[in-house]
Amino acid sequence: GTRAEPDIVSEIKKYVETRYDRELTLQDIASHFYLSREYISRKFKQETGENLSDYIARVRIDKARLLLADPAVKICDAAQWVGFRDEKYFSKVFKKYQGVTPGEYRRRHQAASRPPS
Repeated sequence: GTRAEPDIVSEIKKYVETRYDRELTLQDIASHFYLSREYISRKFKQETGENLSDYIARVRIDKARLLLADPAVKICDAAQWVGFRDEKYFSKVFKKYQGVTPGEYRRRHQAASRPPS
């Protein structure tokens, strides 16, 4: 069956995926889709079971993990590249989602990815 409204949740996800490296607030997303913040928040939570702000953070942290796997990338740069202006705040959010700080994550990851000698 066709739905009257476009699948706004997939659209929001796509939008976040392409803009996670910039300042990205609920208001930015609402304005982009000409909808209220309340509406997109409610709709997103209904369809995904997750808060939109958590989703945005998770996308950013996922991208950050890929960056941290590269030993040449500084943690402060990784933070900036995924949209965090502040490295301390980035560490806090990273730890909330990963259970470890970016530095710990990197140490573990690199120990795990070292080729066997």
